[in-house]
Amino acid sequence: IWPHGVVTLEKVHEMRREVSVMIKQGKKAIIIDLTGTQELHINLLETLSDLYEELKGTRHDGAMSAINLDPQLHTEFREFSQTRGISLVL
Repeated sequence: IWPHGVVTLEKVHEMRREVSVMIKQGKKAIIIDLTGTQELHINLLETLSDLYEELKGTRHDGAMSAINLDPQLHTEFREFSQTRGISLVL
């Protein structure tokens, strides 16, 4: 799930609401499709971290992955997510 296009605060909030609903419905694997994301806005990164913590609090065996991230953003994402448990699928 990810609203494509420019990352805005509203889109980040919308994504957060949608993923929270999925977690409450019992989903244990969340995949964030970052196709078209041009920058890793701090609100996006912090929101992913918060959602991962919400998922792990609900399901200890839960997993969150990001896919289709622009290769130029891989290093930045890895540095951020390294301690947070969100995997990047290449």
